[in-house]
Amino acid sequence: MTATAADYLWLNERFPEIADAYCFTLVHKLAPADVTARLEGEVEASRTGVAAIVAAAFELLERSDHTRQFIAMAVVGDWTLLIEPVGYLGVTQERACRRPPAPGGSRTSSTSTASTRSCGPRTRPSA
Repeated sequence: MTATAADYLWLNERFPEIADAYCFTLVHKLAPADVTARLEGEVEASRTGVAAIVAAAFELLERSDHTRQFIAMAVVGDWTLLIEPVGYLGVTQERACRRPPAPGGSRTSSTSTASTRSCGPRTRPSA
């Protein structure tokens, strides 16, 4: 089965506030606090819901004179999901992949309205 653009229209339909400009990143085997430290971030107040994180992203951009970005995080199994409204850190090579992997290995996979990037250990496909 091959995915088509129509398979992803749900994002535009369910979350129009974020659909025009976003970056989603999955980080394997790193907790949100570790991801925040690796990105040299600061902890902000907790937010719930797409509208709240989009509003927080724009507020932080204005408060910081466009020098900081808001990243919401959630744990999904062994992964930390990063949601960047109007963000791009997950697909920026020097930010997303610059740190060495955590002990035990970690990897990332990101997608945004502009590009896709993966970082981490490469494994050889089994024959």
